Amino acid sequence: MKKAKQLSRRDFLKGAATAAGAAAVGSLGACATGSAATGGARLPPWDKEVDVLVVGSGTAAFAALACKQYGAQKVLLIEKSARWGGTSAISGGGFWIPGAYFLKDMGLPEDNLDDALAYMKALTAGRCDPKLPEIFIASANKFLEWTHDSFGWQWTTKESFQDYYEPTPGYRRIGRTVWKEGEVGSGSGYGVWREIQELVRQNGIEVMMETAGKELVTDGNGAVIGAVAQSGGKELRIRATRAVLLGTGSFDHNPKMIKQFLPVPLYASGTAHSCTGDGHKMGQAIGADLSCMDKIWGGPYFMNLPFDPNAGVAFTPDYDLSLMRGRPSAIVVNRYGKRFGNESSAYAVFNRSYDAWDSGRLEYTNIPSFFICDSEFVARYPMNMIGHKVGDPIPEGFVQDNTLEGLARKLGIDTVGFAAEVAEFNANAVLGKDTKFLRGEKNFDRQTSGDLSRGLANPNLAPVSKAPFYGRLMLPGTLGTAGGLTIDEQSRVLNTKGEVIDGLYAVGNCSAGVSGGIYCGGGLTMGAGSVMSWVASRYIMGIK
Repeated sequence: MKKAKQLSRRDFLKGAATAAGAAAVGSLGACATGSAATGGARLPPWDKEVDVLVVGSGTAAFAALACKQYGAQKVLLIEKSARWGGTSAISGGGFWIPGAYFLKDMGLPEDNLDDALAYMKALTAGRCDPKLPEIFIASANKFLEWTHDSFGWQWTTKESFQDYYEPTPGYRRIGRTVWKEGEVGSGSGYGVWREIQELVRQNGIEVMMETAGKELVTDGNGAVIGAVAQSGGKELRIRATRAVLLGTGSFDHNPKMIKQFLPVPLYASGTAHSCTGDGHKMGQAIGADLSCMDKIWGGPYFMNLPFDPNAGVAFTPDYDLSLMRGRPSAIVVNRYGKRFGNESSAYAVFNRSYDAWDSGRLEYTNIPSFFICDSEFVARYPMNMIGHKVGDPIPEGFVQDNTLEGLARKLGIDTVGFAAEVAEFNANAVLGKDTKFLRGEKNFDRQTSGDLSRGLANPNLAPVSKAPFYGRLMLPGTLGTAGGLTIDEQSRVLNTKGEVIDGLYAVGNCSAGVSGGIYCGGGLTMGAGSVMSWVASRYIMGIK
């Protein structure tokens, strides 16, 4: 890695002389070629012409920066929302990056890239082209070095973050989830994307906010040559001489697509409201293939009673990121009073337990579910992730009763099944054993929701026995849908025949990604979207 250097705007733009130059183009009027979409008819004139058009300001913003550095004279980034950064800017700010260069300097063992590849391939289980995890892992640290050398960014990691699927071959306990130094902690995505926004401004990249991509424009051979956007109530035709790169996010807030593609009901999302599947639809309209559309980056959310099975997806920040469900003196049960998973497992892992279908009752057995805790829990731990502190009033949405039976009745839980389950759990908790789901036996469990201060036989297990008792509705949700446009190892979009659609790239949650829809570890989506934006940019600009 070269010595860190903070690029000035002049330094940043200087690469144009040595990088592959922009393709020669004629006047705007001369670009009005035939379009496959219009049967070869002559296109209307263009309103703008750029080298690269980036649609979306999340992880795709790295593509705008990289293309500019590597020689693009005109880069335009359009963002549908009035808020910069999309879901990336409201994320926890972590990036899943195998092979990070700084681990040795922190006194940590260096990552083994063969292990990382074995881990990803075990999890993807053949659901994506094997070249995708390969290129991602080979490029991940190079992306970190690029940000270090280009912008002076420093990176770090935290011991409390490890891969989510222990003991899958290639699992690593520490070092693959990384943060930009100075922006470490929940919600730090805002700080990172604020810096990216400033870098974009400093380096002369044009940005148009409240401008939504609506349609891709193709030539007579099916290559993408531009896009139609909607801005200020007007249609804007944008010519892109090198590439259009889509980074429009997931489809969490598109009810039709949720019902069309997801096999399990979804009730909550923490993604930006602008995530309505725009890139998916733009690609579909010109014959792009879709993959992993049944997958989500899942996580359970606290909700308020009554439970409405037809409620659809609500935007809420009440996501159990802090793993309340996995702390001592708490459990999660279904309507029959039965536990159905390891409450201390990572959000995306636990959320998969909601998929269970009962072929006798003809229902999703574990929807709805209920978080249950006792007064010992309340005295020791916060009750949610948004500003609540021990001693604060119990948050809205919690139901309280002096008996477990009374609490079960109020929540709509079968009292007999619940009593038996709690009795069994409490007896095993005293012994430090979870015979059903092995809670507290993994590194992730202990380091994220275990409590070593109580002298428990198992730091994640304590009886739920001290009145009064508390409960709240908990439902499956998402931090983004995982399926999208099928891509190759350069992030080029493929059509339904498996052929490259020239001029079109996709990254982030509007693409099918690099992991087959499996959340390998904290910050997987941020890491994959950012790295593949960088990979795509180098290919677009002809950088080896």
